Amino acid sequence: MNFKVHLNSWLAEINTKYGYSHIEKAFTHLYIREFRDDHKLSEKFIRDHVVDNANDLGVDAIYVNDKDDLILIQSKYSYGDALLKKEIDKADSFISKYYGVNGRKENLLDKANSALKKILSTEVFTRKIKEVRFIYLCGSFSKEITSTLKNLESKFQNIPQDFYLDMYDIKLLDELYDPYSVDNQCDINVIGKEYYEHPEHSIEIEDNKEYKIRTKALVFTAQASSLKTLYEKWGDSLFEANVRNFLSFRKPINKSIKLEVEKNNRSNLWYYNNGLVAICEGFENKGTHIETKNLQIVNGGQTVRTIANVKFVEGSLGINVKLISVENSREIPSDVRKQFMTELAVNSNKQNPISTRDLKSNDIIQRELQKRFKEYNWFLQIKAGEEKIDSWKQDLKKIGNSVMNSTIVGYFISFFLQKTNASSGRTSLAFLDEEDGDEIMNYSNIFGNKGEYDQTFRKHLLSFFLSRKIEDYTKRDIIQEQFPFHANSTNMILALMGYWIYLNENQSERQNSYVEEKVRDFMNGRNFDVSKYVNMDKSSQAISLNFVSEIDKLLDFYTEKIHDKLSSEKIENQPRKIYNKFKAEGSVKEFSDYMRPTLMLRNLLLNN
Repeated sequence: MNFKVHLNSWLAEINTKYGYSHIEKAFTHLYIREFRDDHKLSEKFIRDHVVDNANDLGVDAIYVNDKDDLILIQSKYSYGDALLKKEIDKADSFISKYYGVNGRKENLLDKANSALKKILSTEVFTRKIKEVRFIYLCGSFSKEITSTLKNLESKFQNIPQDFYLDMYDIKLLDELYDPYSVDNQCDINVIGKEYYEHPEHSIEIEDNKEYKIRTKALVFTAQASSLKTLYEKWGDSLFEANVRNFLSFRKPINKSIKLEVEKNNRSNLWYYNNGLVAICEGFENKGTHIETKNLQIVNGGQTVRTIANVKFVEGSLGINVKLISVENSREIPSDVRKQFMTELAVNSNKQNPISTRDLKSNDIIQRELQKRFKEYNWFLQIKAGEEKIDSWKQDLKKIGNSVMNSTIVGYFISFFLQKTNASSGRTSLAFLDEEDGDEIMNYSNIFGNKGEYDQTFRKHLLSFFLSRKIEDYTKRDIIQEQFPFHANSTNMILALMGYWIYLNENQSERQNSYVEEKVRDFMNGRNFDVSKYVNMDKSSQAISLNFVSEIDKLLDFYTEKIHDKLSSEKIENQPRKIYNKFKAEGSVKEFSDYMRPTLMLRNLLLNN
């Protein structure tokens, strides 16, 4: 069925069932029910947490999930870009008050409608929230609205609590949509004669307990080449119930699967891979193969697709399969059957995804960096949630001496690699090797190589403490009032600082135009003497910047010149355009060439 047709049918059903006053409420309800996988919520709970009425403060739905994350949703049901900036402004105000940036979070209760007020006071303020995620739903997002939302996300990136902003348009929801409608007969060849057959079991579905879903299950080792054959015959219809999208071979996990399969009879795939979870409407164990009816792979789609894209798969290569049969599939209503398949798919895929950052957390370079940060009374967080294990990490986090390695990566990229477009997505490239990611923003360029720990540590300290110096400067009230562009300026000023150091160390370049590659090669080269610019006293655990008075003058200079440059283009008070300008490719060259002559005239270089 066409997704839009199905979507309209879904919304009409929800609207009728819950008597919503307008379609946006049904759209919000549908998204929480069908497209969120961070919870197990009843329909009544969702209905009670859709607060889209007058005085909703820009929030159409709000709840705290099982992980103690605060989920906020704003939706506009339209196939066009119906989201208005005023709704984003409301959200900005909401988040500012929640974080205490513009008033106290309790101030939200003053104007909130009764439903929102109740949830805030009894469910949100009483919980220890770990992260805040604001989700925007719309048919599509215009460039202007997209930029405004990115500015909103950027504005709260330095809040101690993690803040994320997600945008879902109809196209993306279509990609996530799984219609569960299949008709196939699939034979899976088996390796060995060992099986585990789980006895028949009845499952109840929340809100539909009057129906009993009768299941039986079989665990066995499938022939990988047989799965390749199935995919070649049935394609992606095998994965209608799989909630995950396929990732390309450039993603490290899929690449490792492909490499393992290509080892053929030397492969350790059975040991290294989690295997598959599949559902069907009946199976028969024929000994050498399993006959299935209407097979769906709910977990392991990436593995099967990867195997299918290997030219030759050795017949002896096996992979573990848990096959679940719904014995009375056609005796229960389609919506109950669908709800069960949804819960099975979500829970089978519910393990936390391992980020590229976490995959590197046990690397010796990361552990050595963390050790050196600790020597100076700082906790470098190299893995999600690790502070829960060690008390010293908790203690340093409580006093504010904590920083994530993914955060310092962004500063390093701007300062040493001269790139100001290091968004959260791009900083993830820092934890990939060059062949898997980016030729500039890659693991060895940012974290060095084994044995270079001291130099790598000094470099990260310098860019990190410079960023703290810049942010302290730009947060001053007088600077905020006169130069509002500073909300997005840290990465740009860091890059300009790197160029300033390059000119200090390379006097012959002072008359030449800025060349990104030259600056980057010098700044990130082994000959750059980091200790000249940052001082470290291990005995007292003290870290300080050298040339502080010169840096202060430089910050005044950069503020003045950036403002002049933005004013000349008449965008000094347009945050969206400023953000885009700072992030644009070639922006560092543009600002550097604009400032270089005055930089020398003002005698702001160290070696004049």
